[in-house]
Amino acid sequence: VAFPTGASVDHDGANYHGKGKTKTLRDQWDETTSAPVGSFEANGWGLSDTAGNVREWVMDWFDPAAYAGRVNGVTDPTGPASGVERVLRGGDFASAERTLRSSSRESREPSKIDNRSGFRCVVLEWPK
Repeated sequence: VAFPTGASVDHDGANYHGKGKTKTLRDQWDETTSAPVGSFEANGWGLSDTAGNVREWVMDWFDPAAYAGRVNGVTDPTGPASGVERVLRGGDFASAERTLRSSSRESREPSKIDNRSGFRCVVLEWPK
């Protein structure tokens, strides 16, 4: 699947550069602001707003060659054990459609913050 919302993405499923041109589309925000949490339907795993809106910080340290030499079938590759920059995944409200894929990545020093980057809290096991 190319995008968290399926094989394609549009302004009904994500907040990204430009906005939905008709009032029937869910994306009514321009390229200067994020949408409120829960503005778009959840995906198959119950996660909302996973395409667009804000890029997500991940735990991996950035390595430009992290995927060099990888063969198909490798899942969840990790970067180096330490570094200067962390990985940001996906696109944001000012990004082009092609960057909304979760495979899209860039790097940034953790001290460099902006309103286009965020993170997602994950519960590995629901408390009993």
